[in-house]
Amino acid sequence: MARLAGLLSSHRQCVGQTSISTLESGVLFRGYQLVDLVEDASFPEVAFLLMQGRLPNLEDLADFHAILTDESQMDSGIIRALDELPIHVPILDVIRSGIDLISHHDPQVGQTHPEAMIAQAMRLLAQFPRLLSLRSENTVRQQETTDFDNESYASALLSAVSINAPTPLAEHALECLLIITAASSNESSVLAARLCSSSGGDLYSGLLSAYCCYQGQAHFQSWEDLADFCGNYQPLIYQRSTLLSRIEKAESLPGFQFRSHHEVDNREKILRQLCHQLAQETNQGEVELFVKDFEHLIWQQTKMTPTLDWTIYRLMTYLGIKPHLTTAVLALGHLINWTAHIMEQATTENTFQPMIEYCGPLSMTYESLDARS
Repeated sequence: MARLAGLLSSHRQCVGQTSISTLESGVLFRGYQLVDLVEDASFPEVAFLLMQGRLPNLEDLADFHAILTDESQMDSGIIRALDELPIHVPILDVIRSGIDLISHHDPQVGQTHPEAMIAQAMRLLAQFPRLLSLRSENTVRQQETTDFDNESYASALLSAVSINAPTPLAEHALECLLIITAASSNESSVLAARLCSSSGGDLYSGLLSAYCCYQGQAHFQSWEDLADFCGNYQPLIYQRSTLLSRIEKAESLPGFQFRSHHEVDNREKILRQLCHQLAQETNQGEVELFVKDFEHLIWQQTKMTPTLDWTIYRLMTYLGIKPHLTTAVLALGHLINWTAHIMEQATTENTFQPMIEYCGPLSMTYESLDARS
């Protein structure tokens, strides 16, 4: 906890410029408002926007889906290698190994011009549902290819990771979540991606650098801890004594933070509304009532408010996605964001060179090996 507190309280300063996305004045993607994109745009449309710098027209989007279909078949050697990993290997490690293996089979690996990097990103995007399915019990892994011409990307992803059958509302909710996830621009994973690109690394090197940072951050963001804290959404009467005990002992409250009660996060607002709709569709409306009481009690006792993670966890629950897969699913939105940043960095003339200030001793006297006791 002390290390995490240090990370959160560390001084932040601007290390570069980007035209990809920002969270400063509402969420913007290439100048487009998040609220406008989640209303009608699909995740592939936003992926195209981030990588190409413009929204696709009908022909562009049709070509995009066709390419995804063509690239969706994963090499049998990759599947065998990942299947042979020990069953206890976490899904995040499986994905990291999968990205590395996919790069070895990529005919354009090492090429850093924009067209090649877009093609590489498309291959990863097309094969990501299959990659996730390698640690799920769903039948999608039996399919050699995915027909993205006739199946939405969200539907293919839900088929790979969800215990529920995809519905139009569930697909829309997952699209919104992936779009929201793709907005991050100030995380260490983005800096790692740009640093690798600035050093001459190709797309896969940059993505793996970013992914390792993302995986490290995930250790501080345990969805399993959040699941334990929610207690399977038991009625408030059973949770109240446990919650008050945690507050009295100053223990952590996963999914909550100190923030102005009137501060509005558009992302959280969008996902909260989707939670209400999905709760009704899945006959879990009582959970939303419990959550409302739970949040009110925590606010009364601590003046803490829900984080975005609190709402994401609930959305994942309604979508039928188990906690251990949550971080892996969210990595998909980040992957498109990292790709855009790697491409942007590759086209700039400015070398990305953050500086670390030395604070060690200045006048140590060297002693020979024999003189050291």
